[in-house]
Amino acid sequence: MGIFRKYLEAYRLLRKYREGSYAADFAKNNLRNIIFILMFMACILFVNVMIFFLAGSDAVPQYQYLDMLVVFMAFFLGLLVVGYYMRRPFTEKNRKHLRNIFFTATLLMAFSLIHNELFYRGTLYNYIILLFGIAAVPNFTVAEALLLVLFTDASVLLFLGAGGMRSIGEASFWDIVRIVFLATTFYIGLAVRNHVDYLIFMRERSRLKRSSELDPLTGLLNRRGMEAYIYRRKYHWQIVACIIDVDDFKSYNDTYGHEAGNRCLREVADSLVVTVQQSDAIAVRYGGEEFVLLFFMNDLVQAYRLVRNCAQLIEHKKLAAGKLAQHPYVTISGGMVISPEGPKCDIEKYYEIINEADRKLYVAKVCGKNQIIK
Repeated sequence: MGIFRKYLEAYRLLRKYREGSYAADFAKNNLRNIIFILMFMACILFVNVMIFFLAGSDAVPQYQYLDMLVVFMAFFLGLLVVGYYMRRPFTEKNRKHLRNIFFTATLLMAFSLIHNELFYRGTLYNYIILLFGIAAVPNFTVAEALLLVLFTDASVLLFLGAGGMRSIGEASFWDIVRIVFLATTFYIGLAVRNHVDYLIFMRERSRLKRSSELDPLTGLLNRRGMEAYIYRRKYHWQIVACIIDVDDFKSYNDTYGHEAGNRCLREVADSLVVTVQQSDAIAVRYGGEEFVLLFFMNDLVQAYRLVRNCAQLIEHKKLAAGKLAQHPYVTISGGMVISPEGPKCDIEKYYEIINEADRKLYVAKVCGKNQIIK
């Protein structure tokens, strides 16, 4: 039992990649899978229609034409629903709606196709295709796939008991039960394996994405990470932007070497992390020895107080400055501005605000460094 507990714990750790910031990736993949499945089913339906048409109208009952028409309309409606959600933001509410609609539609489709097949055609072809389709969709959780497969099995056994495939005998009935059992075991295993492989793929992709959004030296967000955070945050109100530069950093590198310069930048970054933890803010390595702080607030005075405390924290570390530096210890200069309105998700507006703060930073440098201008 110990090995099963390990597998269960590993699966629980992987399940987090269905939540939070990863849920949007799952939703997008869900939509792509749904479009593919609907188009695939529509092609199968078209082939069936052509076969029935070539067989002649006398060979095909009217109810089968009606049945195919209803299924085709269902597929068409499904494509419209998918298109509707493709044009909307991937909010948590929309994701839940989409999953509920898709899951319910799959249940209804399984019930309808099994009923029509057993009562009108006397075969189990649709049953096998349904199980394969359920197992092939990696976005179904293990519980959802298990429920769908068992519901499909129950539908088969229910309709067999209610008179489906009337020509079969008792021996043939148990043969069908055995086929159902073997197919269920195989496709549940396939569904579990497919879903776990998909979660592992999502984990690796998320790690790569996260590493591409972080500065490897300081661990802070880089520009790409800042843009991704802004897009995910969807903040609609005023912000305070502060751009910070390490004073006389070239002199520090020339005096102590680049490895010491890297350690200095990490020390500055650690102080910035302490600052943003005290407020709703993010710290970004903007380039070289420049850093950006974005405060998601409309209080310039409070943000200024936090940045001044950060500057004092760095100065109190007493990192010896370079030989040509104006101050004995490493210091920072900065420029701060508050946006006149909320930039929302417009990345260009964020950069305009940062550029305005950069002009304040230039003033701070000209006026003697080791100061924050707002």
